[in-house]
Amino acid sequence: GNLARLTGELDDGQRWLEEALALRRAARDAREIGTTLASLGMLALSAGDEAEGGRLMDAALAIYRRNDDGPGLQATVMDLGAFALDAGDPERACALLESAAALGRQQDLDRNLAWAAAELGEAALAIGDRTGAQAATGEALRLFESLPERRGVDHVRGLQGRLEALAPG
Repeated sequence: GNLARLTGELDDGQRWLEEALALRRAARDAREIGTTLASLGMLALSAGDEAEGGRLMDAALAIYRRNDDGPGLQATVMDLGAFALDAGDPERACALLESAAALGRQQDLDRNLAWAAAELGEAALAIGDRTGAQAATGEALRLFESLPERRGVDHVRGLQGRLEALAPG
């Protein structure tokens, strides 16, 4: 379902995610129900249905909170931040990604924290906050190098290159 969403095949993604949700409900797997609701929410947001997307994301967040699922909560807040950035709302993205980064720090979720910090750096860059972008990308790079995660390192170095190109002077 998520792959179909990413490739623009929203109808197929909707069908597959609804099938997955039915199976996960039958299995009474709360975490995977939350994950599937979040995926359906991202699909609805991608289709431009903000009301349905928000409702589904709120339902996923409620499940994660009720079950004290920190990684699920952090990943969903990070997804909302990334979506806000892609949708052209970098201020909202910054707020959400700062929350996602804080949740990642609280729970020692280094990989998720690294991605949240990288996205935060990109959002800060989009609003012209060079200091914030430098701090966030620096944190992300340190984490990605320690994991190690080459794709993340390359992504952050690209962001840092954009920052350097914008340097006064």
